[in-house]
Amino acid sequence: MNWLREHRWEVGIVVLALIVRLLYLGISIQTYGDGNLLTAVSGADGYFTISQNLIHGHGLTDSSTPPYAPYSFRPPLMHFFIAGAYYVFGNFWGVILLQILIGSFLPLLGMKLASYLVESKKLQRVAGVLLAIEPSAILYSNMFYSEIFFILLFLGSLWALFAYFKDRRLSLFALSAFLLGLATLTRPTTQYIPLIVAAVVLWESRAHLSRKTLIALGTYAAIFLLTLAPWIYRNYAVFGVAGISPQTGVALRMVLLPTVLSIDKGTTFQSEYAALEASGLRGPNDASMLDGAPYEREAIPLLLAHPKALVLSALNSGWSFFVSDGTFDFLRHIEIRPAEMLGKPSMAALFGDPAGFVSYFARNLWGPLAFILLGRLLWIGITAAFLFGAWRYLRTYGARPIAVLAFIIVLYMAATASITGYGLTARYRLPVNVFILTFALYGITVLAPRIVAATKRLRHV
Repeated sequence: MNWLREHRWEVGIVVLALIVRLLYLGISIQTYGDGNLLTAVSGADGYFTISQNLIHGHGLTDSSTPPYAPYSFRPPLMHFFIAGAYYVFGNFWGVILLQILIGSFLPLLGMKLASYLVESKKLQRVAGVLLAIEPSAILYSNMFYSEIFFILLFLGSLWALFAYFKDRRLSLFALSAFLLGLATLTRPTTQYIPLIVAAVVLWESRAHLSRKTLIALGTYAAIFLLTLAPWIYRNYAVFGVAGISPQTGVALRMVLLPTVLSIDKGTTFQSEYAALEASGLRGPNDASMLDGAPYEREAIPLLLAHPKALVLSALNSGWSFFVSDGTFDFLRHIEIRPAEMLGKPSMAALFGDPAGFVSYFARNLWGPLAFILLGRLLWIGITAAFLFGAWRYLRTYGARPIAVLAFIIVLYMAATASITGYGLTARYRLPVNVFILTFALYGITVLAPRIVAATKRLRHV
């Protein structure tokens, strides 16, 4: 009982997160009429299909019939997680409930990371509550996408890294590298983060660089690379390409390029994507390791040939990364959506046809669009508070390595997400929501007393 009283906030946040996720799962299952769990949770990234093939002994493949062609588009760990959990529980109910349970504990991991940035328990708890009820986190806890498992490994790696900066134990640095390697084998987005870690460690140690620091960095690099090595070797043995994934090249050629072309020509993403696909190119879920490097070589000059559209796409992606609220996807999964769709990203619609944009909102405001608009306005406010909070934090406390790392990692995730073009949603921000919310809440705590004081002065004028 003493333990429960002492940790009542942590327990309450986990219970809150678990309740909202289970409630959403129930609504999702009922939405699809027949109460079919798999229809509600299977997702669109192929994880369910590939894990089924693993379960049935066909190997790592997305083929539905023999011969079962080897798969390589996404790294293997999420597939193995689903298949492994299925073997343990004997059904997919156990798998999705385990994922929901992991998702319910992630706010606590987020609170732990926040504690390395701010000392206020109240601020940490508010961050935990917000992480527990964030719509995209609830949605992806309930679907077989890689987000939740990836975030567990990624934030676990950052926890070990932050702890290393506190007490300099090499074992923590090694654990961070190992967990980051596992995270990269779940989603390749993090494959270049070791370069950021090395740069920050060297920068922090610049005045007292020692052999111990260099040994620590060498250990970190070795463990990270050794964790990736079996998968890289497998791809070299099967495809003749020593790589983690072809996703970067495919995204540039088949996601970012159609986005840029649609901006340049005034067409739609769908029409440009269809034209590329009709020419024989393979998009996400169909491409293999053999496509990554050629697609990247082809995409770069084609993108640079449209500089204005490329810049507009980057600006739209940067905006979307920070302010996408995830409410639309959250509601759409349970078949709640506006009667009329906007048809393009909000920023493109606003600047392309301001009058039409305003008219659309006037026609559709009383319905699901009201919740979507509220979510968007909320995240615009959070983004403004984050930018102010990060600036104020660095000005007040100086360039602490942990804070610098957190801020750079947010920017890194925003930059890597930009290659998804119009496909960028709130799911790409999920791994760094904890840092955005922590800096935003810090900024609010700085601003709030000043706003209250200014309000009191105005009342006495």
